[in-house]
Amino acid sequence: MHTALVSGWAGSMALYELAVFDPSDPVLDPMWRQGMFVIPFMTRLGITDLWGGWSISGGTVTNPGIWSYEGVAGTHIVFWLVFLGSDLALGILGPRNIL
Repeated sequence: MHTALVSGWAGSMALYELAVFDPSDPVLDPMWRQGMFVIPFMTRLGITDLWGGWSISGGTVTNPGIWSYEGVAGTHIVFWLVFLGSDLALGILGPRNIL
């Protein structure tokens, strides 16, 4: 259950931060001053592109691929649903009736 909660929080928080992030002035208004928590960690891991065609560093991107900010957030949401379903199945059916 804990894995499902953490995965759901990470995915939904990443999508929220992408919605409110303002990249217009990275010097006077950086990510940490805007209250970002998840996006700086994702950037430190090497994710810099968005599906909208721009990069976190300010450039434009033609093909960001699936492992962009939205792709990682969506993957967390999908795994949240998988883990939540397995937790509900285990809670309803019990450990002996699953297999």
